[in-house]
Amino acid sequence: MTQQKLSATLGIFPSRLVRFLDQLEARAPIERRDSPADRRVYLLHLTRGGRAALSRVGKITLEMESSLLEGLNDAERERLQKLLVRIASKQDMAAGVHPAYRQMTSR
Repeated sequence: MTQQKLSATLGIFPSRLVRFLDQLEARAPIERRDSPADRRVYLLHLTRGGRAALSRVGKITLEMESSLLEGLNDAERERLQKLLVRIASKQDMAAGVHPAYRQMTSR
């Protein structure tokens, strides 16, 4: 993904994103690579450590979801998911972006 695309997805100014990406790159979960198609563009890639961290987060997320929803059957889970999507849509929440992100970017 390009920095520009990530900036648009998150709804954040590119200059703010660059500072955040600098911090991530210093910690090594991501790396920037030159785009073979455009020298002005950086492509963002997860490093091996970044992929491992993402895998751990995914596993923990699934465990928490399972624990939270254990009292619901499959039909109830599906209904809840549809309702939450409707709520998020009405709140203009970007798909795939955690709602707490809005609070972080307003600081």
